[in-house]
Amino acid sequence: LPRCFGNLLSLATMCDYVMDPSGDVILTLSNPNAPFAIWDASPQEESQTNSILSESATFLVSSRHLILASPMFKAMLTGGWKEGDKSNGTAEVGAEDWDTEALVIVMNVLHSHYRQVPKKVSLEMLAKIAIIVDYYQIHEALQIIASLWINALKESLPDSPGRDVTLWILVSLVFGDATVFRQVTKIAILRSKKDITIPHNLPIPLAVIDQLNQHRKGSIDVIAAAFRGLRDDYIHGRQGCSFECRAMHLGTLMKNLSGLKFLSYPPETPYGDLSLAEVVECITTMRSPKWYSDDDISYSKRRSHTAHQCHQRPQQVGAEGFELGIGRKQLGDVHISTLNEFASLLVHGIQEKMEGLRLDNFI
Repeated sequence: LPRCFGNLLSLATMCDYVMDPSGDVILTLSNPNAPFAIWDASPQEESQTNSILSESATFLVSSRHLILASPMFKAMLTGGWKEGDKSNGTAEVGAEDWDTEALVIVMNVLHSHYRQVPKKVSLEMLAKIAIIVDYYQIHEALQIIASLWINALKESLPDSPGRDVTLWILVSLVFGDATVFRQVTKIAILRSKKDITIPHNLPIPLAVIDQLNQHRKGSIDVIAAAFRGLRDDYIHGRQGCSFECRAMHLGTLMKNLSGLKFLSYPPETPYGDLSLAEVVECITTMRSPKWYSDDDISYSKRRSHTAHQCHQRPQQVGAEGFELGIGRKQLGDVHISTLNEFASLLVHGIQEKMEGLRLDNFI
């Protein structure tokens, strides 16, 4: 055999995964299958866990395919870095911590081995692929197959916050699915009962997490402040058409919101550990008093008598000063009274933030 052919044959035999038998790059994956998306471990603890793993996996790959797909590989292999040195016949590139199966899938796509690329993957695997795509900036090469994977999974999007929602935020962000991104960030905003956090090694921008928490906490703060203001208005006579009217509405307001801890100052955050969805559900379904101002009306006459209607409507809530968004709750389905009307104005004024984040704000 010619000497060059013998060298290629030995390389192919030596490597664990051969993407191109005539490849000129050896990609060595150190510490494969490192812990992924662990919420409770600190960076130091993860580092200690990773140090226990010493095995590595080698890939024989083509520099032409890598350079064409990835600006990062192009810089490494043509930019004068040590990784581009082919004095020994092949260049050597290192990687670490990636999931081995995810990296195999990515390399098969980059080398056009589409028969070896799965038609469906789990959300976990898709997220592992996404961080590799994001790191090497190979979005375009994976875009079509990723859209097929996402379409196969998104029929079962989670309806409560947790690990899956965070992985979906990552996937939709990396692969540019604006619809899914808006849906899953909406779930996070509405259903989370505490600040949203992510593992430090997931490439989700802090701006995304900050806006999620800001939308959730800011919206609850707005609702709480508005109802504290309404309480004070009833106490000081700025709302209500009579003493009896103010007393009835004030007592009802205090009763309805007692579980939310809204009316103390400073407020008792995090408001009984409630989600924004639970807060909105509570205020839009408040029970309102049905009462009569004339004490002399007999019970028999009272049944046909018109209940008290306060002619002083709540002042318009400053909708332009804040936003929220609880989805498409039909506020018109609840019994409208002075308190319900106030809640309706408030929720409609802050609805936008409850609809999730827009992907184009982070691209």
